[in-house]
Amino acid sequence: MQTSHRSTGFYALLQQKRLLVPPSLWTSRHLDILGCQFEEICSLPSSGAESHTSSLSSVDPKLKDDSGSDAARLARSGAVLIKLFTLVNLLDYEGSLLKTRKTGRINFYFAGRVVHRLECATFWRGLQDTLSEHSAADRRLRHPKHQNTYASHLLVTNASDSQFIYLYEMQIPNEILRALDTPTTANCVEWPPIRRSRIPFQPYDTFRRRLEEVLLEER
Repeated sequence: MQTSHRSTGFYALLQQKRLLVPPSLWTSRHLDILGCQFEEICSLPSSGAESHTSSLSSVDPKLKDDSGSDAARLARSGAVLIKLFTLVNLLDYEGSLLKTRKTGRINFYFAGRVVHRLECATFWRGLQDTLSEHSAADRRLRHPKHQNTYASHLLVTNASDSQFIYLYEMQIPNEILRALDTPTTANCVEWPPIRRSRIPFQPYDTFRRRLEEVLLEER
């Protein structure tokens, strides 16, 4: 399978007015024009986090108990807001490496203007409180440099699926961001593949830890 594809450019998309719809309504036709491909979905094991010792596993027992009930609620509830705030409770707790803006919207920019707003929770990796012991990722956050790529992760739940939460990952190069700013001049942009994974909710008592390990894993 090809690992990347060089598209004919955003300009080709702009020429087809029937395709100019919000990103949430895009179809495979849009992705074909841009040369964007999905990898085959990968099922992550339900007990992977239990097979080795991790710094993420040393959490307060009460947090583990809450994780179990929250994980079950996230899996079973069909209400969007309940799922949203339950996920926030799971990942943004005292001592977590992940921080979030609990409510708000993400703006999608195209050609220098906002074309879509998505209601969601946004997570990012925060710095550890102690300076004596921190990871390479923390050191990069404390001393940021110019990046050639930006990692983007999207978590998706489905009201009709009580077994899995889905993770979409993409390493977005700078040239794609520049192409979004000036689409008429971006004729050849190489799109990396989008990785797809599904993470089992069960066992509920380890869901938080397994999800954290996947989100914080350095690629």
